[in-house]
Amino acid sequence: MKSFDRQPPKIAFERLQAKPNALLIDCRTKSEWAYVGVPVLPDNAQKTNFIEWVDTAGQPNPDFLSEVRNIASTDTPLYLICRSGVRSAAACQLLAESGFTALVNVEDGFEGEIGSSGQRASVNGWKYCNLPWKQG
Repeated sequence: MKSFDRQPPKIAFERLQAKPNALLIDCRTKSEWAYVGVPVLPDNAQKTNFIEWVDTAGQPNPDFLSEVRNIASTDTPLYLICRSGVRSAAACQLLAESGFTALVNVEDGFEGEIGSSGQRASVNGWKYCNLPWKQG
């Protein structure tokens, strides 16, 4: 089985900015992008790509792999993020099995785990770390 790296949001953010050819793929749903917000890479907005892993109904995106191939070669450093790191890990696994070699799952995702208050972004994740983001 092929593998991929895992990095917490702050480290992933720093490395994305330091690697000129690295790309961030937000694999959440269109609804999440619109209503929850999206990560921002202030130095290069073109580095952030939005490719659904599954749709709002939970149906797999049959074009996920081809959409990634349209923006990256197999050796392009790719950082994948979802809400909590689960979908992006599955996406990394598929990409690794498909020959991609420079993959990073952003641990804890955009919103992270559910905290004691019953809400996300209160324990870990991109938003919790106060990294740049904007509303859809």
